[in-house]
Amino acid sequence: MLQACLDEVAGFLERADPPGRPDATAARHVLARIAWHLRTGGGWRALPAGFPPWRTVYGWFRRWIEKGLFESLMRALARRQRRRCGRRPDPRLAIIETQSVNCIGVRGPRGYDGAKKLVGRKRVARWSTPRGTC
Repeated sequence: MLQACLDEVAGFLERADPPGRPDATAARHVLARIAWHLRTGGGWRALPAGFPPWRTVYGWFRRWIEKGLFESLMRALARRQRRRCGRRPDPRLAIIETQSVNCIGVRGPRGYDGAKKLVGRKRVARWSTPRGTC
């Protein structure tokens, strides 16, 4: 299943940003290395032997980020999933909710919610409307 997903995403990336040379590293190999990097959290230079050079992987990653291809991919996948569920491809209405959460001030921003008399962080959630309304 994961291999089929990687092939599909690599196909999307190759169509959106085709390599300039015929002997360029395949997008599927680069994407698998990016997935490995994100899963392990190591540095780019720590790619194991047998992978394409780290500069190649990082270069393609930066190029795809700068072109906004990952955002486009996520929008296309969301549209496809909405169609599968029998909904419109793009939501017409969304619900936005904020929630105050208790936290300690060790790391990161925090504030004071006067209505709830709470020191903590605000988190925001967004939902599209239920099936019958959009």
